[in-house]
Amino acid sequence: MAWVADDFHPRFNAVSRAYRYTILNRPIRSPLVQRFAYHYPKPLDVNAMHRAAQCLVGSHDFASFGHPPQGENTVRQVYQAACTRQDPFIYFDIVANAFLYRMVRNIVGTLLRVGMGELAVEGFEEILQARDGKRTGPPVPAHGLCLMRVNYQASS
Repeated sequence: MAWVADDFHPRFNAVSRAYRYTILNRPIRSPLVQRFAYHYPKPLDVNAMHRAAQCLVGSHDFASFGHPPQGENTVRQVYQAACTRQDPFIYFDIVANAFLYRMVRNIVGTLLRVGMGELAVEGFEEILQARDGKRTGPPVPAHGLCLMRVNYQASS
C-alpha cells in the first residue's frame, strides 16, 4: 500500500497498461474456460501472428483498430506486443501507454486472420498504416480480454 497525492487519478496518472487476450485453440470447447477465453477451433500459425504483432511496437496511429475514449487523438505508444502458445491456449499480450476503445479486440480479430493464413504479415502492417477501421478483421468477443496490470510512475 502507498499513499498518493490528493490530485491522483488512477486512469490519468497511469504510465502504461498491460492487457492479455486468451484464445482456446483446440477443436473442442471447454466449459471450464468459456468465461475467460475465446474458443477458436481451427489451427492457427502463432509464429505469423507474433511477427504481425511486432508491427505494433512503437508510436503509431491506431485509428484502424479503435476510437479514442475522448478527444480525437488515436496515436498510442506500444511498448510490447507478443503472441505465444501454451497449449491449448494462445495468448496475445500487449503493453502500451493507453488504448483506444476496442483496440485490443480489433487487433486480435485481425491477428486471427493472419493466423488462419488469410492475411500476410505485410497486409497486417498495411491495415495499421491505413488508419481505416473497415479493413480490420471482426473484433473478437470481450470475454477473452483481461487487464493484467496498470503501471504508475514511482513517487520519490
